[in-house]
Amino acid sequence: MVGEDLHIYGYPHDKQAILNKKRQTLANNTGVQPSPRPENNSSPPHPVKSENKTPPLAFWAFLRNTCVMDAWQSKDLNQKEYAAAMQAYQQTITCGDRDWQLLKAYYNGYYKRGQTRDSHNNKYYCPASRLKFYEDIIDVLTKAELWAKDTRWKPKNSPANEPPPQRNLAIPPPQETDVPVTPEELKQFFDEINPH
Repeated sequence: MVGEDLHIYGYPHDKQAILNKKRQTLANNTGVQPSPRPENNSSPPHPVKSENKTPPLAFWAFLRNTCVMDAWQSKDLNQKEYAAAMQAYQQTITCGDRDWQLLKAYYNGYYKRGQTRDSHNNKYYCPASRLKFYEDIIDVLTKAELWAKDTRWKPKNSPANEPPPQRNLAIPPPQETDVPVTPEELKQFFDEINPH
C-alpha cells in the first residue's frame, strides 16, 4: 500500500488491453458503449460529497426507472448505493425508454420465469442486489441485449410525450435549496399567472 493506493507488482497490462478490446467489440455488436475506465497508473478521482451537490432531476427518474426488482421499490438507498447509482447514471445518460423496458423485461424473465441461460447454456449475468446492479450497469445492459436477441424480445410502443414511469416513490425528491425568494421574483411570478 502506498497511502490509500494499492500497487500490484507484475500487473498484466497486455491482458488488460486484450480485455478492453473484447469489451469494445462486444459493445459495438450490442450497441451499448462501455464506461470509460481510468488508467491503472492514474490516481482515483476525489469523491464529491453528495450533500454538497443536488443531483439532477433526470437522476431521480433514472432511479425510479431502474428499480426493476419489486423488493427494491420500498428500500431507501444507503450511501454506497447512492454513490454507485450516481456513477451508473453518468454511464447510462444516453439510455432511453427502450433500455428501461428491456431491463425490466430481462429481470422479469430471469427471476420470475427462470430464463437464466442462453441457447448455449451459458448463464446470463443478472445481479440480485441493487448495489451490484448499479456498479455493473453496463455489463447488465450488455447481457440484457443478448437476452433480448435470444428471446426475440420487442419493446412496447409508448407515445413519444409519455413521461417515464414513476416507480420508486420511496426515494425522496431532490432537496430544495434554501435560497430566499426576492419580492421582485414574487411580483414577477404573480404577474405571469394573473396578467391584468
